[in-house]
Amino acid sequence: MRRPSGGGGCRGWGALNQIKFSHDYDKLPANVKWATLLEVLPVRLENLHSPFIEYDTSWLDTATGQEGNYPLPKKGSYLLLLFLSEDGELFTTLRRETVEKKRHYTANIGNSFEVIIKCLK
Repeated sequence: MRRPSGGGGCRGWGALNQIKFSHDYDKLPANVKWATLLEVLPVRLENLHSPFIEYDTSWLDTATGQEGNYPLPKKGSYLLLLFLSEDGELFTTLRRETVEKKRHYTANIGNSFEVIIKCLK
């Protein structure tokens, strides 16, 4: 698996691959900074079971005690991304499917992504 280099990157996606999260999700390994993209699976939200949706969308803000779930539509075309953290922990994330996103993520299977958690205030 390839680690990020100082230069390079993907056209239109910045110097390095990044995967951004709006909250510190329960699914994310503690202190994760980098993760390798292992798989990209097209899915329909209406075909996913509620325990998986709960797992994938739940978050907790330890500073405020606020918790919640990221709101997803009831149905639609999404990409299920499977990552392996630098500590060897698996985690997933769902991203809305577009032609550009599918091309980008599929082309970067096996590559490392910087994990950025941008908690919303």
